[in-house]
Amino acid sequence: VRDGSRRRWCYVLEAGQPYVFEIVNVGTEKHEFTAEDFMRTVATRKAETGESEVKVPFFTEIEVFEGRTAELFLIPLIPGTYDLVCEIGLGTPDGHFEKGMFGTITVTGQTPASPVLQLADVDSGPWVTDGSALVKAADWDTKETIQIDLAEMSFTPQDTVSLADQNLPVQ
Repeated sequence: VRDGSRRRWCYVLEAGQPYVFEIVNVGTEKHEFTAEDFMRTVATRKAETGESEVKVPFFTEIEVFEGRTAELFLIPLIPGTYDLVCEIGLGTPDGHFEKGMFGTITVTGQTPASPVLQLADVDSGPWVTDGSALVKAADWDTKETIQIDLAEMSFTPQDTVSLADQNLPVQ
Protein backbone atom coordinates (compact mmCIF):
# COMPACT_ATOMS: atom_id res chain seq x y z
CA VAL A 1 0.00 0.00 0.00
CA ARG A 2 1.45 3.34 -1.03
CA ASP A 3 0.09 6.81 -0.29
CA GLY A 4 -1.64 8.32 -3.32
CA SER A 5 -1.46 5.03 -5.20
CA ARG A 6 -3.50 5.10 -8.42
CA ARG A 7 -2.99 1.42 -9.05
CA ARG A 8 -6.19 -0.53 -8.69
CA TRP A 9 -6.01 -3.66 -6.56
CA CYS A 10 -7.21 -6.83 -8.30
CA TYR A 11 -6.77 -10.26 -6.75
CA VAL A 12 -8.00 -13.61 -8.08
CA LEU A 13 -8.29 -16.44 -5.56
CA GLU A 14 -9.47 -20.05 -5.76
CA ALA A 15 -12.31 -21.20 -3.47
CA GLY A 16 -11.09 -23.68 -0.86
CA GLN A 17 -7.41 -22.70 -1.17
CA PRO A 18 -5.67 -21.31 1.96
CA TYR A 19 -4.05 -17.88 1.56
CA VAL A 20 -2.02 -15.47 3.65
CA PHE A 21 -2.59 -11.86 2.65
CA GLU A 22 0.53 -9.95 3.60
CA ILE A 23 -0.66 -6.35 3.75
CA VAL A 24 2.39 -4.09 3.70
CA ASN A 25 2.04 -0.34 4.21
CA VAL A 26 5.11 1.42 2.82
CA GLY A 27 3.29 4.77 2.96
CA THR A 28 3.51 7.56 5.50
CA GLU A 29 -0.05 7.25 6.86
CA LYS A 30 -2.36 4.42 7.87
CA HIS A 31 -4.41 2.59 5.25
CA GLU A 32 -7.33 0.18 5.36
CA PHE A 33 -7.92 -3.10 3.59
CA THR A 34 -11.73 -3.18 3.65
CA ALA A 35 -13.69 -5.96 1.95
CA GLU A 36 -16.66 -6.62 4.23
CA ASP A 37 -18.73 -8.73 1.81
CA PHE A 38 -15.68 -10.86 0.97
CA MET A 39 -14.70 -11.24 4.63
CA ARG A 40 -18.14 -12.68 5.40
CA THR A 41 -17.54 -15.50 2.90
CA VAL A 42 -14.17 -16.78 4.11
CA ALA A 43 -12.96 -19.12 6.81
CA THR A 44 -10.70 -16.89 8.88
CA ARG A 45 -7.82 -18.35 10.84
CA LYS A 46 -6.30 -15.14 12.23
CA ALA A 47 -4.82 -11.73 11.60
CA GLU A 48 -1.28 -11.18 12.78
CA THR A 49 1.19 -8.35 13.17
CA GLY A 50 4.66 -8.26 14.65
CA GLU A 51 3.04 -7.24 17.94
CA SER A 52 -0.13 -9.32 18.14
CA GLU A 53 -2.44 -11.96 16.74
CA VAL A 54 -6.24 -11.72 16.55
CA LYS A 55 -8.68 -14.60 16.07
CA VAL A 56 -12.33 -13.79 15.34
CA PRO A 57 -15.12 -15.32 13.19
CA PHE A 58 -14.62 -12.64 10.53
CA PHE A 59 -13.14 -9.23 9.95
CA THR A 60 -14.65 -6.33 8.05
CA GLU A 61 -11.40 -4.43 7.59
CA ILE A 62 -7.75 -4.44 8.52
CA GLU A 63 -6.02 -1.11 9.27
CA VAL A 64 -2.28 -1.12 8.73
CA PHE A 65 -0.26 1.74 10.18
CA GLU A 66 2.55 3.45 8.29
CA GLY A 67 5.65 1.31 7.90
CA ARG A 68 3.88 -1.77 9.29
CA THR A 69 2.70 -5.13 7.99
CA ALA A 70 -0.31 -7.28 8.85
CA GLU A 71 -0.98 -10.83 7.73
CA LEU A 72 -4.48 -12.20 7.24
CA PHE A 73 -4.82 -16.00 7.15
CA LEU A 74 -7.99 -17.15 5.37
CA ILE A 75 -9.68 -19.56 3.00
CA PRO A 76 -12.16 -18.07 0.50
CA LEU A 77 -15.27 -20.23 0.27
CA ILE A 78 -17.88 -18.62 -1.96
CA PRO A 79 -17.09 -17.68 -5.58
CA GLY A 80 -17.90 -14.13 -6.63
CA THR A 81 -16.40 -10.69 -7.13
CA TYR A 82 -16.08 -8.49 -4.05
CA ASP A 83 -15.17 -4.82 -3.59
CA LEU A 84 -11.94 -3.92 -1.83
CA VAL A 85 -11.40 -0.32 -0.70
CA CYS A 86 -9.46 1.97 1.60
CA GLU A 87 -12.14 3.99 3.41
CA ILE A 88 -9.83 6.54 5.05
CA GLY A 89 -11.41 9.94 4.37
CA LEU A 90 -14.13 8.33 2.24
CA GLY A 91 -16.30 10.91 0.49
CA THR A 92 -13.79 13.74 0.81
CA PRO A 93 -11.43 15.17 -1.82
CA ASP A 94 -8.50 13.68 0.10
CA GLY A 95 -10.20 10.31 0.57
CA HIS A 96 -8.05 7.33 -0.24
CA PHE A 97 -10.83 5.73 -2.32
CA GLU A 98 -11.15 8.97 -4.28
CA LYS A 99 -7.39 8.88 -4.90
CA GLY A 100 -7.64 5.41 -6.44
CA MET A 101 -7.21 3.00 -3.54
CA PHE A 102 -9.84 0.42 -4.47
CA GLY A 103 -10.23 -2.77 -6.42
CA THR A 104 -11.73 -6.23 -6.39
CA ILE A 105 -11.19 -9.69 -5.02
CA THR A 106 -12.52 -12.39 -7.34
CA VAL A 107 -13.00 -15.90 -6.00
CA THR A 108 -13.15 -18.57 -8.71
CA GLY A 109 -13.93 -22.28 -8.62
CA GLN A 110 -16.57 -24.09 -6.61
CA THR A 111 -17.70 -23.74 -3.03
CA PRO A 112 -16.06 -26.67 -1.20
CA ALA A 113 -18.50 -29.58 -0.80
CA SER A 114 -16.87 -30.99 2.31
CA PRO A 115 -17.24 -30.16 5.06
CA VAL A 116 -20.71 -28.80 4.36
CA LEU A 117 -20.72 -25.07 4.99
CA GLN A 118 -23.10 -23.79 7.62
CA LEU A 119 -23.19 -20.07 6.96
CA ALA A 120 -24.32 -17.94 9.88
CA ASP A 121 -27.21 -15.58 9.31
CA VAL A 122 -25.20 -12.41 9.84
CA ASP A 123 -28.37 -10.32 10.04
CA SER A 124 -29.74 -12.13 13.08
CA GLY A 125 -29.20 -10.41 16.38
CA PRO A 126 -29.11 -6.71 17.22
CA TRP A 127 -25.31 -6.31 17.32
CA VAL A 128 -24.68 -7.73 13.87
CA THR A 129 -27.59 -5.84 12.36
CA ASP A 130 -26.80 -2.53 14.05
CA GLY A 131 -23.12 -2.97 14.87
CA SER A 132 -21.63 -0.87 12.08
CA ALA A 133 -24.09 1.96 12.68
CA LEU A 134 -23.42 1.89 16.43
CA VAL A 135 -19.65 2.00 15.89
CA LYS A 136 -19.89 4.88 13.41
CA ALA A 137 -22.27 6.84 15.66
CA ALA A 138 -20.20 6.37 18.82
CA ASP A 139 -18.42 9.36 20.31
CA TRP A 140 -14.93 7.87 20.46
CA ASP A 141 -13.58 11.06 22.06
CA THR A 142 -15.44 10.03 25.23
CA LYS A 143 -14.33 6.40 25.16
CA GLU A 144 -13.21 4.68 28.32
CA THR A 145 -9.89 2.90 28.04
CA ILE A 146 -9.45 -0.29 30.00
CA GLN A 147 -5.85 -1.43 30.29
CA ILE A 148 -5.28 -5.16 30.49
CA ASP A 149 -1.88 -6.00 31.93
CA LEU A 150 -1.09 -9.49 30.72
CA ALA A 151 1.83 -9.70 33.15
CA GLU A 152 -0.71 -9.89 35.97
CA MET A 153 -2.22 -12.99 34.39
CA SER A 154 0.95 -14.79 33.43
CA PHE A 155 2.97 -17.22 35.48
CA THR A 156 6.64 -17.82 35.88
CA PRO A 157 8.40 -21.19 36.28
CA GLN A 158 8.59 -20.74 40.07
CA ASP A 159 4.77 -20.50 40.13
CA THR A 160 4.40 -24.01 38.74
CA VAL A 161 4.50 -27.17 40.83
CA SER A 162 5.99 -30.34 39.49
CA LEU A 163 4.12 -33.49 40.47
CA ALA A 164 7.44 -35.35 40.36
CA ASP A 165 8.61 -33.34 43.37
CA GLN A 166 5.67 -34.50 45.48
CA ASN A 167 5.50 -37.82 47.31
CA LEU A 168 2.39 -39.08 45.57
CA PRO A 169 1.44 -42.76 45.74
CA VAL A 170 2.17 -44.65 42.53
CA GLN A 171 -0.87 -46.42 41.13
